[in-house]
Amino acid sequence: MAEQTGWKKILLVVVGAAAVLVFALVGLTAVGFVWATSTVEQLGEPVPEPVARTGAAQTAGTEAAASGGLDQPLRVDIDLEEGVFEVRPGPPGSGVRVGGTYVKAYYELIEEHTPAGERGGPASRIRLRPAHPWFVRLIAGGFGNHPHNALTVTIPPEVPIALTLRLRAGESRTDLGGLTLTELDAELVMGEHRLDFSEPLAGSPSRVRVEGGMGEIRVERLGNARAREIEMSGRMGSLIADLGGDWPRGQIADLTIENTMGEFRLNVPSTVRIAPDSNAANVLGAVSSLPTEAEASGEAPLLRLHMSNSMGETRVRRY
Repeated sequence: MAEQTGWKKILLVVVGAAAVLVFALVGLTAVGFVWATSTVEQLGEPVPEPVARTGAAQTAGTEAAASGGLDQPLRVDIDLEEGVFEVRPGPPGSGVRVGGTYVKAYYELIEEHTPAGERGGPASRIRLRPAHPWFVRLIAGGFGNHPHNALTVTIPPEVPIALTLRLRAGESRTDLGGLTLTELDAELVMGEHRLDFSEPLAGSPSRVRVEGGMGEIRVERLGNARAREIEMSGRMGSLIADLGGDWPRGQIADLTIENTMGEFRLNVPSTVRIAPDSNAANVLGAVSSLPTEAEASGEAPLLRLHMSNSMGETRVRRY
């Protein structure tokens, strides 16, 4: 009898603690909602404002790089979050420019430019980041999408550039065709993102890395990147890669592609060869066989593929 009474007391304590926790969470949520609503009222409507900027210090560094006055490439770091974004080549001599609209009351657009000769230079950084917590932005958007940002960043094609690209939570269209890239590190997370090399790069980057997150990630015409080492990865969603483009004649390139969960599609043109020691593996799901048969001449580019997909279907198609 005493044992049953003890269990009842423990049960009452557990139920009471759970009830207190629920009431506390409800109370905190209510307080947070009131605070967020009050903050939105103070900030006003999320109205996009126009922006068009080119940093003076960065422009000077760009001109020096174009004339051969720099010992190292211009480091460009583009970090944009929550919006519709475009990254593409700009006119020669124009510098790195950002234009479009953004909701200034809810986001902060940061530009940092370090000229050649200073520590860490030459470098240019463009960053769009939220200025208020996500709940405030959610209420400002009417419990729908966050306040709308639409920015375009242009990059001078004649300047040697080491590019770091981070585009998150939204939609992006990036075309790096014709740029003089020495290296590329791209992170495309949450949303629909397309990375294209519409023309061959003027430079030959030592390495190209593309990391995808949740959503649909498309990488087009990787041959125009002209890199000997390419790394791609996806975590959840759809990862689509096209190996078309103008690969240098006779080039041997290593491609490592890893996908965690979702569909992975690889499109391979008949103008390139796939090395016999290439491999593809799936932990859970189906995988197409690699087209290693000789469909191109012996002088055609040779691609060594190492692919894996933890959970999902892998499809390889010749065209």
